[in-house]
Amino acid sequence: MKPSTCKKYIIGASVCLLVILGLVYFYFFAGMSSKKGTSYIYIDQDDNIDSVYAKLDTIATSRSMHAFKTLVRHSKYADHIRTGRYAIKNDMGAFITFRHLKNGMQDPVSLTIPSVRTKGDLAAAVAKKTIIDEEELYDSLADESFCEKYGYDTATIVCLFIPNTYEIYWNASISKFMDLMKKESKKFGILTEQKKQKPCNSHQMK
Repeated sequence: MKPSTCKKYIIGASVCLLVILGLVYFYFFAGMSSKKGTSYIYIDQDDNIDSVYAKLDTIATSRSMHAFKTLVRHSKYADHIRTGRYAIKNDMGAFITFRHLKNGMQDPVSLTIPSVRTKGDLAAAVAKKTIIDEEELYDSLADESFCEKYGYDTATIVCLFIPNTYEIYWNASISKFMDLMKKESKKFGILTEQKKQKPCNSHQMK
């Protein structure tokens, strides 16, 4: 083969490779969302692959939806859908979006615990920001054996919840939510005790 002919083949192959790489990037890595900023989709226990597609379709371009469905067809994601609140940033392509959903890489929510006086108010506030069912949480807080696990009874359980804003995953279970509240309550108690002791310790050091 003549050098000039060989050179033409190399140039042609390089152009084809660049075209293929460009198409791969365009379909799988260019921004998936048609919206500005960050959008969120919420996947719960009742979702199947068709409803996941429907939720993504509200924010995604047709090109990126085609790429996402291609990735799903070549994986087991449809049989192992993970619940959660997923952030779709407009610079995230179909591949990154797929990886986040497949691996359960969700974003937490900011849950504000108000200064509540009743279990009903508390359950309502939590249910507005998480997947936790309001009635189920209320029934748990009204159950004596459930409250005892956290060192309270049904009359005092609201004292466990320190008014503040916490980060928690949207699909957290009631037990995970309660474990977080127990941890934060303990932390608050330690900080309060340290503040009480600080003047005394400072006096002793003089």
